[in-house]
Amino acid sequence: MTRVAFQGELGAFSELAARQQFADAQLLPCNDFESAAAALSSRAVDYAVLPVENSLAGVVQGTRAILQDDRFSTIVELWLPIHHCVLALSSSSLSELRTVLSHPVALAQCTNWLRAHPTIAALEWYDTAGAAKHVADTKDVTRAAIAARVAAERYGLAVLAENIEDRSDNRTRFAVLALR
Repeated sequence: MTRVAFQGELGAFSELAARQQFADAQLLPCNDFESAAAALSSRAVDYAVLPVENSLAGVVQGTRAILQDDRFSTIVELWLPIHHCVLALSSSSLSELRTVLSHPVALAQCTNWLRAHPTIAALEWYDTAGAAKHVADTKDVTRAAIAARVAAERYGLAVLAENIEDRSDNRTRFAVLALR
């Protein structure tokens, strides 16, 4: 069976990209880009899927050095439409929210929504789905995550707002890496 590493928790956009390329693969969630690259380097996985750039936020910081590492080769690039949702406990409401957590690149894609909700502070988190998992675990009605709809389903959260990205044609380019 094909093994694929990606940055983030299950429910992350990187998981969706990995599943788009490798539908039946065994996936290895990694906390950061370096851990996904290390899993590939050590042959714990056959491939790593990393975000490269977003149409709204630009280059994804942290992946450039990995992509330039001569041990790795980009075998496929794919584009994934990115639609962000505000995810919270089912007992939460937008008016109660005080903090929203997400990956910095995701927050940069939702600046208009964040500006329109000045009472909600944006907090950077290591991953979109990781933020959703944290919100579910803490059970704090004043916290929410910006993540994919699939993360709401995975972690039992409600979608309080959807398609909050600054433009509807938002998308991210992902690289599928293999060892040379």
